[in-house]
Amino acid sequence: MADELWISDEPERAPRASLVNDPKRKWLLLGIPLCIVLAIVELGRAFSGNRRSWVYVFEWPFFAIFIGYMYWKLTHPTNFDELDLLIDGVLRSMVNVEKFNQVFNKI
Repeated sequence: MADELWISDEPERAPRASLVNDPKRKWLLLGIPLCIVLAIVELGRAFSGNRRSWVYVFEWPFFAIFIGYMYWKLTHPTNFDELDLLIDGVLRSMVNVEKFNQVFNKI
């Protein structure tokens, strides 16, 4: 009976991304420490009298936060079905759909 298919009652789970297999994680593992190091370098330059470095002291941590946020955003997809239904309901309440369709069909 090798031709029989194995059917399980358990739902199929998507494989979880590991540190090695997730290509987006390299940005997290390389980008954030790099931004922190560059912020520390610029802090040293700012204390030694370089006024422009004060901008970079705050800019590099902002880049690190942005990398973390974008990684989180890319790895946690949102369900837009509920949002689409909400927007559709709001638009339908604002616009007379029948009148819009009559005008649109005349074009």
